[in-house]
Amino acid sequence: MTIKEQDDVRLSKSAKEVWAEALQILQKKLSQPTFNSWIKPAQLLEINNGEATIGVNNEFASGKLKGDNREALISALSEVVKEPVNLRIVVDPTLAPTTYSGTIANISVIQSPEVPRQPHFQSNAPSGFQQVTSQTNKGNLNPKYTFDTFVVGSHNRFVHSAALAVASNPAHSYNPLFLYGGVGLGKTHIMHAIGHEILKNSPNCNLRYVSCEKFTNELINSIRDDRMLDFRKRYRKLDVLLLDDIQFIQGKDATQEEFFHTFNTLRDNNCQIVLTSDRPPKGIPLLEERLRSRFEWGLTADIQAPDHETRVAILRKKCDFDGIVVKDDVLDYIAGLFTTNIRELEGALIRSNAYASMTGTELTPATLRSILQPAGPEKQKKTLTIDMIIDTVASHYRVESSDLRSARRSQDLALPRHVAMYMAHEIMQMSFPRIGQAFGNRKHTSALYAHSRIKEQMQSDADLAYAVKVLTRQIND
Repeated sequence: MTIKEQDDVRLSKSAKEVWAEALQILQKKLSQPTFNSWIKPAQLLEINNGEATIGVNNEFASGKLKGDNREALISALSEVVKEPVNLRIVVDPTLAPTTYSGTIANISVIQSPEVPRQPHFQSNAPSGFQQVTSQTNKGNLNPKYTFDTFVVGSHNRFVHSAALAVASNPAHSYNPLFLYGGVGLGKTHIMHAIGHEILKNSPNCNLRYVSCEKFTNELINSIRDDRMLDFRKRYRKLDVLLLDDIQFIQGKDATQEEFFHTFNTLRDNNCQIVLTSDRPPKGIPLLEERLRSRFEWGLTADIQAPDHETRVAILRKKCDFDGIVVKDDVLDYIAGLFTTNIRELEGALIRSNAYASMTGTELTPATLRSILQPAGPEKQKKTLTIDMIIDTVASHYRVESSDLRSARRSQDLALPRHVAMYMAHEIMQMSFPRIGQAFGNRKHTSALYAHSRIKEQMQSDADLAYAVKVLTRQIND
């Protein structure tokens, strides 16, 4: 093929057409679960002069494409455009948010060929919330924690999709399902929601929710009372085990030994296991390697802190559920104060409503200052702008602010511009198209790449991570 013919091929195909052909090639090369779960939901955002940008809507999918599947992607794209391709993968939570929900439900994990016991899962049982609550005591589930009361946002959309897949098809989607995240972000809620959904579809299912602390205490009491057979029968005859805060198993040798055998028995019997933790399996110290590897057999997914819009939605959902009438500006004010913990966020709403009920005071942002910030005068909140971020970053790196905003491309501007783009998204929640416009009217894929690049570099570059931390403090102070 001549150079002119190659140029004709590249110019005649849009990114959508290139991606469609690449998908056909990849579908033949990769396993069906890998293709359906990680390749098919991705999007080719841009391809030009051998530079290709693929977008996904969460970090977990990004890691999958950057790992074992990267070479296959490059090979397929290069074959379609008839030239070598340099690939970059970016994360954009706004991309096809429902795609993963569909693909996850179609993925099955290969189970042991020997199934000694058939779990009591049903696909045609009657549904309804009343039936779920009637089973609550059986599974130790909180009736308030259902999928209906769970607010979905960009921070937890992937986890929500995975949980729905497990709840609708236990032991055949992801087993175990390992969810991790900070305190008060909804891990326990989503775990109870899985339990409710399974019991709604399979009322005879033997399901149990238990905290790691309670599991350990039951084990200790069983050893003390010489009732280990009863303990093992209680847990190893389950159809579904929901174990909360598994990180507390670390350093407890007897508990780890017993749970290791319980885990193996349940999984060999084709039973569903769901675990939660405040950190991923690799981050739990003093955890036996054999348990760590088993926790990673299925799907590991993290829940991030919600953005401002999602926090407001959570407060509105809470108001609807409790029959509270609160003005939008009040909800917006509370959402701006409590940013990292949903329990504290909802607690602030309850505290504010109780104060208003007892004193007869109308809730306004002004009255909330004394209720939610009683420890001294409120610090005047600074109105953040993109110009403030650009000026702060430019001063730190000793470059001109106007250069960062310009379309100029030079080595000395690349890092500070990427840092400024990263901070604009993290601090101000600016959309990537708006960020691109603020920096020389660039495409949104450039802002996506900058954000992904800085986030990745901060994991290995302590100096960069510290610089971003210092800049963030300067901007917020």
